[in-house]
Amino acid sequence: MPGPFNPPALTLAPLGCGLVSLNGGPTWQGVTVPFVGYAPGFVGVYQVNIMIPNDWPAGIALLDCYSGTQSSTMRLPVGSSVH
Repeated sequence: MPGPFNPPALTLAPLGCGLVSLNGGPTWQGVTVPFVGYAPGFVGVYQVNIMIPNDWPAGIALLDCYSGTQSSTMRLPVGSSVH
């Protein structure tokens, strides 16, 4: 069955994430994770939303997410935006 929209199906285990700059920026900084759950409208897909700090340098960063003793790391392109 597709993930529900309202209310969304949240995970039971907490998830933490942090960024590592590969461009001479911070060596590690935790990020806010406002949503972790079954992706609404999709089957077998989980969604993780993160908030990247406004002052994070543009370029490639490593995103490290962990839950309990399990972790996963991926390369994440980060761009700058002008408001």
